[in-house]
Amino acid sequence: MLFLALSFFAPMLAVFLMISYLLPDFRHRILLKLSLSVGLAFGLTSCTFFIWLNLFGPPETPYLIAETTLLLITALIFGYAGRHKTAVAREDAAPLADRNTYYVLMATFGFTVVSTIIMFVAKYLYLPHGAWDAWTIWNQRARFIFRGWERWSELFSHYKDYPHLDYPLMLSGTIARAWSYLGKETLFVPAMIAFIFSFATVALMWSSIAHLKTRYQGLLAAVTLMAVPYYIAQSAWQYADVPMGCLVLSTFVLFALQDIDSEGNYAYSALAGTITGLGAWLKNEGLLILLCMILARAAAVISTKGFKAYLIEFSSFMKGLLPIVAVIIYFKLRFAPPNDLVSGQGAATFKRLTDISRYMVTAEYYIRYFFNIVRLPAIIFPAALFLLGLSKEKRYKTTVMTACFAIALILGGYYMVYITTPKNIVLHIETSYKRLLLHLLPGGIFAFFLALASPEERKQLSETVNCDSRI
Repeated sequence: MLFLALSFFAPMLAVFLMISYLLPDFRHRILLKLSLSVGLAFGLTSCTFFIWLNLFGPPETPYLIAETTLLLITALIFGYAGRHKTAVAREDAAPLADRNTYYVLMATFGFTVVSTIIMFVAKYLYLPHGAWDAWTIWNQRARFIFRGWERWSELFSHYKDYPHLDYPLMLSGTIARAWSYLGKETLFVPAMIAFIFSFATVALMWSSIAHLKTRYQGLLAAVTLMAVPYYIAQSAWQYADVPMGCLVLSTFVLFALQDIDSEGNYAYSALAGTITGLGAWLKNEGLLILLCMILARAAAVISTKGFKAYLIEFSSFMKGLLPIVAVIIYFKLRFAPPNDLVSGQGAATFKRLTDISRYMVTAEYYIRYFFNIVRLPAIIFPAALFLLGLSKEKRYKTTVMTACFAIALILGGYYMVYITTPKNIVLHIETSYKRLLLHLLPGGIFAFFLALASPEERKQLSETVNCDSRI
C-alpha cells in the first residue's frame, strides 16, 4: 500500500508545489491547489507512462525509480523556488455576516459528505468491477497493458472488434501505472481513482467559490453537486465522465483566476490549456470540448477585453496545450483505429441531417434527461435567484460568458453527433446522454454561483435602496 500511496501522492505533491510557484497570489488556498492538482497529476503521469511504454517497454523497476526521482526533484525545485517568491496580497473571503446560517450550511455539508461516501462505498461493493464502460473499456484495457507489457500494443492490432479502441489512455494508463507500482492487479485501484476524482471535484467547487465569492456560496455549491444522485452513482461505477467533469470545472476555475489577475500572470491560461488537453487525452468527447473551449474563450475575451488581450492569453493557453496534443496525435496515428461515429458517415449523412424526426427525438430526450439529472439544482437555482439575484460585479463577466458559451457549444455539438449518428439514435441517446451531462454539470453549477449575488452584496443593495427611499 505504501507504493500505491507513492504512485498517487508523489505526482500530486509535485504538481501542488508547481501550482504554488506559478500562482503565488493564492498560495495559502491549500484545498484549492490540491483539488486543481488531481487532474493535472493523473493526466501528466499517464502521459509519461504512455511515453515510457513506447520508448522503453514495460514500466518495471527502472521506470518506478526514474519517475519517482523525477517527481521528487520537481517537487524540491518548485518547493525551494516558491519559498523566495513573494505572495501577492489578495482580499480574503468576505466575513461571515450570519454565523448561524454558516453553521447550518456546514452541518448540511458534513451530512451530505458522509451520505455521499456511504453511497459510493455501497455502490462499489455492489459492482466492484464498475459498470459496463468501466470493465469493458477502461479497466479492461488497463489489464491488457499491465498483463501484456511487451505485447500491450497488440490490443490495437489483434482485437479490432474490441469496443472503443480509439479512446485515449489517460484513465486506463493511470490504472495500469498504479498497478505497476503495487506489483499486482487489485479492484481497489480504479475505485480509489474514481473516489479521488469525484471528491476533488467537490473540493474544487467548494474552495473555488469560497475564494472567488463567499464561504456560504462555496458550501452551497458543493452540496448542490453532491445532491445529484447520478453524479455519485457514475463515480462509483468508475466511468470516465466524472473525471471529465472535474477537468472542465478546473478549466473554468483557472479562467476565473486569470480574469481577476492584475499582475499579468498568464500561468493560469497555460494550466487551463494543459487541463483542456488532458480532457482530450481522457475521452474523444474531450476533442469537441477543446474546440468549444477555444471558441467560447475567444468570443468572451475579445468582446470584453479586446483582441490583443485574447492573443496574449491564447498564446499561453497553447503553450500548455500543445505537448498534450502531441501525445494524442501520436496515439491516434500510431495505435487508434478509426472512430466508429466518423467512419459511419457517408452518403447517408445528408439523409440524417435532413430528417426532421431525428431533431425532434433528440430534443425530446435532451429536455427529459436534463431535468431528470438536475432535479435538485432545478429547485435550488430559481430559489437562490429569487433570494439573492444576479451579481452586479463585472470582474467575473468574462468567466461567466466563457462558461455559458462553452456549455452551449458543447451541448450543441453533442446534439449534432446524435443527429448524424450511424447507430440507432434512441439507443445511442439512452445509453450516453445522461453521462455526457456530467461533463458539464460541475462547470454549470460553478458558473451559476459565480454569477449569483453574494448575501453581503444583496444586503448592501437592500440598505442602499432603504436609504434612497428615506431620502
